[in-house]
Amino acid sequence: MAAHVDPGAIQCDSGGQVLKQLNRCALGATLLGTFDNGRVEAFIDHAVTLSHTDLQQRHLRLAVARRLRAVHDCQIEPRPQPPTLWASLERNLQTAESLTFESPAQQQLLQQVRE
Repeated sequence: MAAHVDPGAIQCDSGGQVLKQLNRCALGATLLGTFDNGRVEAFIDHAVTLSHTDLQQRHLRLAVARRLRAVHDCQIEPRPQPPTLWASLERNLQTAESLTFESPAQQQLLQQVRE
């Protein structure tokens, strides 16, 4: 699927800063490298999305609770700039709205999503 997107349209740096701090606490995917406006993370072997049924198992609930405790115990430095979530979402929405595909079928699917 080929779409035409400005390479600078999606900003990734702020998430990378948080990921670096989580890595110092041995949390999250291992950060393998960074580059302008991006990063490479290790694949997490054996990772699965837990279902409602999975979370009925006490040992899994306890494991999740322990990991959440570790996240909350990790000292994350405050970001120097204000949160950019809404600005990023608005910018990414504008980018998505400007996409065009060479394939008529893909363009039709995009139009259905827009509606």
